[in-house]
Amino acid sequence: MNYDISSKESLENIVQEYSRILHSTWYKFSKNVNITKHSKAWWNEECSIKLNTYCFFKSLEDWKKLKRFIKKTKCTLFDVKVQEIMLESKRL
Repeated sequence: MNYDISSKESLENIVQEYSRILHSTWYKFSKNVNITKHSKAWWNEECSIKLNTYCFFKSLEDWKKLKRFIKKTKCTLFDVKVQEIMLESKRL
């Protein structure tokens, strides 16, 4: 293809066409990912921050940090729950 960029209008048309092609290609081949708010008791604001960091950078290290933090957060919450159940179930 031969593109004439001798005038401002023709350059703008080429850029708009490029933008249209890029946009249609992006939506044709991109994967739709839906991240929803978590209704889990262990999910907190720091989990959201770490998830957003992973989603932005898509690095393996950020994914590992997120998974480690989630595991730690779950363990902490479940330890608290176990303690509560133990205290509530004591028969006096």
